[in-house]
Amino acid sequence: MIRKALKAEPKNSAYLDSMGWVLFKRGKYDEALKYLKMASADRDGKDPTILEHLGDCLEKLKQKKQAVESWKQAFELARKDKRPDKKLIERIEKKLKDAGETVKPSGK
Repeated sequence: MIRKALKAEPKNSAYLDSMGWVLFKRGKYDEALKYLKMASADRDGKDPTILEHLGDCLEKLKQKKQAVESWKQAFELARKDKRPDKKLIERIEKKLKDAGETVKPSGK
């Protein structure tokens, strides 16, 4: 289904992210990374969910520094959103803390 959607709209960031996430869940991290990078680039790096997914994939590929940077960007974007997704913020905050990063509590 996702492949069909991507064939129709190959630059759609939502479809690219979905494809990347499916590949990530299947353990195909190198292939997933390609789609997640394209999705992030299509949104000019402004989508916190895509950036979270990108960070997760980078972590699995043992690229911790890049993963942390992606999560930091996702965290800041999510916190600044007009309608913040509290669960997304909490998830990213936990990942940053688990990576040894100091973050301001999401409630502030």
